Amino acid sequence: MGSIARRRAPAAALGPAHRARRTVGPVALPARLQAELVGNRLTLTGQLDGRGASVLHGAVSSLLRAGHSSWTIDAARLVVRDDDALRALVGCYQRALRHDRRVTLHGAAPPLRQALARLRLDVHLLPREEGSSRRHGTST
Repeated sequence: MGSIARRRAPAAALGPAHRARRTVGPVALPARLQAELVGNRLTLTGQLDGRGASVLHGAVSSLLRAGHSSWTIDAARLVVRDDDALRALVGCYQRALRHDRRVTLHGAAPPLRQALARLRLDVHLLPREEGSSRRHGTST
């Protein structure tokens, strides 16, 4: 019997997790999520899911090192794909609180606003014009 040589599969065949790389400037996972940090403003573009949580975590670490007391997250072009993505955003908020920082999430899509409302985090994360009616003294 002859031996069969095993070859490693190319990275493209292994899926996106094996092609992920960090870059200077916008942090990116291939075609999934991009995070661009300018001053205290973090712009998230693409799809956030469990695999993109590390990108968000790294961006929050950069915000912490920069020392800004308040952060703005632009989520206008962000698609929250699953519960893991929502956990990542909640984790961002919790890290901010632990370090006496404030986070405001701008441009959140209606499904994300509704999920934050169910968790009662809308009043903490969304600006007044995007938050729930509870800010204005009425119940939903």
